[in-house]
Amino acid sequence: AVVYPVFIFALTVVAFFLLTKEIFVDHLGKKQANIIALISCFFLSNISFSFLFLLSVSAFFNCIFVLIVN
Repeated sequence: AVVYPVFIFALTVVAFFLLTKEIFVDHLGKKQANIIALISCFFLSNISFSFLFLLSVSAFFNCIFVLIVN
């Protein structure tokens, strides 16, 4: 159950890397396009994991609230 979302996220990061690289390769060259694509993928993964962390913290506090109320 955990493998599928991780696999899809990995495909998303690879596709985002290739798309970003293709956008910048004509204007900046291959080396700088690779650097920009790597930095962009880093920010994409950090934003995604931060969002998942916030969701998990929210779910945790909701469970605690339900336990306290009941």
